[in-house]
Amino acid sequence: MVITYTGGFYCGAIFSFEVNIAQNKTSPKNVKYFQITPKVKRILIIEDEPTLSDAYIFILNGLHEQNKIDAFVPYVCNSYEQALNRIRRMALTSVTPTICILDYRLKKSKHDKKNGLELGIMIRDHFPKCKIIFITSIADKYLYHNIIDTINPSAFLVKSDIDHTRTAEDILSVFEGKLVYSKAINDFVRNNPYSNNKLDMKDVQMVRLLRKRFSIPQIASQMDMSVSGIEYRKRKLAERLGAPSPNINDIIAAFENQMGEP
Repeated sequence: MVITYTGGFYCGAIFSFEVNIAQNKTSPKNVKYFQITPKVKRILIIEDEPTLSDAYIFILNGLHEQNKIDAFVPYVCNSYEQALNRIRRMALTSVTPTICILDYRLKKSKHDKKNGLELGIMIRDHFPKCKIIFITSIADKYLYHNIIDTINPSAFLVKSDIDHTRTAEDILSVFEGKLVYSKAINDFVRNNPYSNNKLDMKDVQMVRLLRKRFSIPQIASQMDMSVSGIEYRKRKLAERLGAPSPNINDIIAAFENQMGEP
């Protein structure tokens, strides 16, 4: 049985080598051999700041040393491309991560418009049982709603609300099967203006594009809908928002008034 790791930690041991358990080949002296068993958790960490990904591993090591979680193997990705390749390899080899710690904002790359949301959707599609810990520093109601609606993370944390101790508690709670929202997310869920007004993600996306002054044909192309479908949705949206007419300016004004978004 051959298992290849490139950089990372296993319960505190640094490694960058190929472990051949069956043949027991020579390895670095500071690395312990171990058998991958169902109890060994695979943790996927997608964070573009190495200091933060190291901090998550430090927290996980601490939880393991306190016998609060099982042994684990982390897979660290510090860019969108690394994460994309890692997810594809895991899917091809039927390796399912137990937990994924996923940052929303990743460094710009050739996928400039891509972020943790797209990766989260991919993880959810390939590994439906994976518990996702989604972390963001952005305060945006639309983003919050989109993440909860499309990914349904086990934990949704805003960086300004968390610290080292709280993060350890939150990660442990996810291992225990609990749902964890930071204060900002809890406040949003209790007063979610989109749900209160029965708006789905296509409604919100359409208003966003209207506010950017996209034309109806352009919106239809962006949303992969027909022009007549957009016109119909626009009329229904005006009714739900209580706008005086389906005129674009009336819809935008009603949306901004009810959602509290300038």
